[in-house]
Amino acid sequence: MNNTPEARLLQPSSGKHSPMNDAIETRSNHNLLQQQAFDEVAEGFGQPIPEDVLQRLQSVVDMAGIAPGESALDVGTGAGVLIPFILQRRPSRIAACDLSGEMLQLASGRYGDNVTFLQSDVVDIPVELGPFNVVFCNAMFGNVFDQRQTVEAIEKLLEAGGRLVISHPMGRDFVRRLKAGSPQYHLKELPDEPALVRLVSGTGLSVARYVDEPELYVAICAKATGRPT
Repeated sequence: MNNTPEARLLQPSSGKHSPMNDAIETRSNHNLLQQQAFDEVAEGFGQPIPEDVLQRLQSVVDMAGIAPGESALDVGTGAGVLIPFILQRRPSRIAACDLSGEMLQLASGRYGDNVTFLQSDVVDIPVELGPFNVVFCNAMFGNVFDQRQTVEAIEKLLEAGGRLVISHPMGRDFVRRLKAGSPQYHLKELPDEPALVRLVSGTGLSVARYVDEPELYVAICAKATGRPT
């Protein structure tokens, strides 16, 4: 059994009532329940990450191709697991957002001098905070209320020619198993390549790279160079 904090969080419930079992009818309700769930387990995400997972996180950032001086936004940053790898690329600035205040406290305690942290859904981030060259959605795209709405919001925050990187260091099947075993968390599956093409159609983004391995999912969508921010 996988023993990462995410896997422990999303094990099937014991049958006790959870607020996540309540009907989710609006984005604000969904986000509040996600926030509460991750606030409760944030401490577990401060534990060391297995070396093989760290190597795959490094691969995610490497594939994003951040050039020195480019900017990055880490959506659903959690405890900030991607941030040290992003910092290695010498970006001009990093911003990171999450719904969970407890998660952000962990991340800011580690990287607060180098990162601007926001407790926010990316859908609510004003375009004035951008543009960014790269926006990461690592191990969180299955948790959003509406994947299309999220992509549309991110496109507005991207610089022309910028990249959206959707990833998971445990792979798409891992998320599918979590979704099946823990319906109380209202997860969504990570899109396969045809579904991803449909998801970004008409947004100004196009699929530039797609990796779907047993323990690594990376989908990179590029914004057209001629499309204004």
